[in-house]
Amino acid sequence: MVSLHHPLGEDKCLREKSMAFTIEEEAKRFIEQKRVQFIQGLEDASKDLKHYINDNLHNSDEREYAIKALKEAVLWCRSCTEKYGIK
Repeated sequence: MVSLHHPLGEDKCLREKSMAFTIEEEAKRFIEQKRVQFIQGLEDASKDLKHYINDNLHNSDEREYAIKALKEAVLWCRSCTEKYGIK
């Protein structure tokens, strides 16, 4: 009769699988934290730049176009992080 048990012992095999899964989960959490941190930094910088633009430029179509372009840039960056991740 052939034994179906792992040669190193069933408990050790389960621990190794559990540890590998935990390392994989930790890596996923780290990557997600990095992405969230990037997006938060991007949002903060965008708000600062929007205030800077509003404080220093006269109310005009050009100013509004610049603010719209800034919003678009933030949205494109967010889309990029979702599609490709962070370096």
